[in-house]
Formats: sequence, C-alpha cells, structure tokens
Amino acid sequence: LEELGGVSVSPDKASLCLVGKGLRGRAGVADRIFLPLSDLRVYMVSFGASDLNLTLLIDEEHVSQALNRLHKEFFNSATLSDTFETIAQ
Repeated sequence: LEELGGVSVSPDKASLCLVGKGLRGRAGVADRIFLPLSDLRVYMVSFGASDLNLTLLIDEEHVSQALNRLHKEFFNSATLSDTFETIAQ
C-alpha cells in the first residue's frame, strides 16, 4: 500500500458495522446512529457500495457500550444479551 499512499496503523480500534436496508437514504437514520454515540470518538465512517452497510471505527474499549446503545435504539431492548451471546476471544 505504501506505493499508493501513506499507511498508518491505529492500535486498539474496532470496526462496528451496521447492516440494514436504507441506511444511507432514509431521513433520521444518521441521528439514530450518531446521537447515542455522541460521547464516543468515531475515527472513521464508511458506507459500502450499496446503502445496506455502514462501518464505524471506534475505540475497542467502547465496543460493548456502543453496541448496547445502538441495539437499544434500533431494537428497543436494553442489552444485547437477549439476542446475542458473547464469544470468548
């Protein structure tokens, strides 16, 4: 990649991907994503080629907190434990 441009590595970051129809074109969706995360630093925002995928780069230490907030916002549930299980790393 260095032949094409500068390369830097940012340790302790995590990708958080939101997948759903109309992420890019539906009014109010951006507010529903970014307002619950307003106190967390978002380093990068990337849309996929379609409007189905949005990826955020955040600090790894805030992943669970961000997931819980977004899950509550979009699925009206206080925690992820009702839907997902934690997998040991």
